[in-house]
Amino acid sequence: MRRYIELLPRWVEFTVIITIAFGPLILESLLSVFLPHQPAKFSDGQLASLLVYETAILAALFGFLHLRGWTLAQLGLRPTIADTFIGVALALVGDLATVAAYWIVASVWPQAAETMMSTQMGTQELSLAVVVAVSVINPIFEETFVCGYVIAALKERPDPWTGINASVAIRLLYHLYQGAVATISIVPIGLLLGIWYARTGRLWPLIVAHALWDFIPLAAYAHW
Repeated sequence: MRRYIELLPRWVEFTVIITIAFGPLILESLLSVFLPHQPAKFSDGQLASLLVYETAILAALFGFLHLRGWTLAQLGLRPTIADTFIGVALALVGDLATVAAYWIVASVWPQAAETMMSTQMGTQELSLAVVVAVSVINPIFEETFVCGYVIAALKERPDPWTGINASVAIRLLYHLYQGAVATISIVPIGLLLGIWYARTGRLWPLIVAHALWDFIPLAAYAHW
């Protein structure tokens, strides 16, 4: 079995990673667009289910990639104090980019901007432990695969934008359940993180920035 996995073509490896990591999330997200549904709300139960899913998939896919010869160093996962501060800076730049994108849309198409803001997700009261756990696991899971793996796997393409655009497209697809507002937040954030990673190969700042984007909004609903 190990030899068989080692000999798989790179395109098969790529398909396996994206399908297993994000296939169910993309399918669920697309169904939420085309089927009538109530606005999604986060709850402890939903977040706990997400944690179980992402932890299991992380373990399985890390094992698969290890057999394929991938290492954490190849993905750029090297935590440092300097990169932690860079991650905080990326989070701030991402917030500014989202605000700028919203104001551009609002100035060109005010009705669309109002619709986008009206479709934001709600949430129920959450436990702090679940919020912290999600803010650790979810950024590691998402950034490792949607940015780190995708861009690293496609870096041999003549145009580096192939990997960046693929990363942004996948990120947007599994966030469509958030409604139209996802476009003006996910696209600029995806581009920011994708360009940074493509230029530096360092994944830790992306994880730190994503952790802040998860923790700060969810913490407002946490029971302290």
